[in-house]
Amino acid sequence: MLQSKMRTMIQRCSKSELKIIEYLRNQTIDPKVMTSSLLGKQLGISQSTIIRFTQKLGYSSFRAFLADISLSSQAASEIDDNIQPMEDTDITMNRLFSQYTDVMKLTMSDALVEQVDAAVRLLKQARRVVFFAVGGSSNMAEYFATHLIRYDLMVNHNYDIHTSLYLITQCTEDDLVIIISESGETDEIKKAINACRQLNVPILGITDRRKSTLNEASSAVLHTVIYSINDNLNILRLRISQMFVIDLVVLALFKTDLEYYTEHINVSDFNLLRQYNRSRGWHVKGNQ
Repeated sequence: MLQSKMRTMIQRCSKSELKIIEYLRNQTIDPKVMTSSLLGKQLGISQSTIIRFTQKLGYSSFRAFLADISLSSQAASEIDDNIQPMEDTDITMNRLFSQYTDVMKLTMSDALVEQVDAAVRLLKQARRVVFFAVGGSSNMAEYFATHLIRYDLMVNHNYDIHTSLYLITQCTEDDLVIIISESGETDEIKKAINACRQLNVPILGITDRRKSTLNEASSAVLHTVIYSINDNLNILRLRISQMFVIDLVVLALFKTDLEYYTEHINVSDFNLLRQYNRSRGWHVKGNQ
């Protein structure tokens, strides 16, 4: 778990913090004797920097940091991050389970609870919701949009970037634009943000924790996790993190009015089934 946490923060580390990470990766630490002051002396770094680093990783204290090191050292074996050529399927299965669990744990935080509550407030206030995403994030946008449509919200999502930008230009301050982006810094995302700013349209961002244009422009933001290393599981981890926060928002919204949303979900599912049956030529005799 410690290794996973460090991977998510490498790109926003100071030189001193990178020095700590390098040490932790290459040296064996005995939690029974290690202290923050001792680690600082070994690295030539102040004790306060060590403590701030562990807090940045999400630990409440240096003792909690050491406890995680102790648990990691007791593991029977470390599961390598990357898929190996011709490995058995059961090894791949365990690898995925381990990685996905880590990602969800890293995504969870006290801040996420507040972020989800803020997202629900925006959704309930919105007259209409427009999604904007590029590439693989568009699949997550469609996933989110499908849930909201079943809740009887007015939702627009389109895979075409130009159409999505046009839909934003038709929004007002009573609407909501949901922008999903890993970096929050691509040219297309910045164009969508600029369009929202010109029209005073609130933005719900779904993006990484790193400082970005999308983070700064969003009225509310849901932070996802992406590792700072590139391997063949990285994009899968990102989608798991995105799906996790989306599902949290969907469920949190559902809880605000169970009776209302349950009714609309049932109606939506019934209409979908009826349309499917008609497309197959299965008409109910009394409705022909």
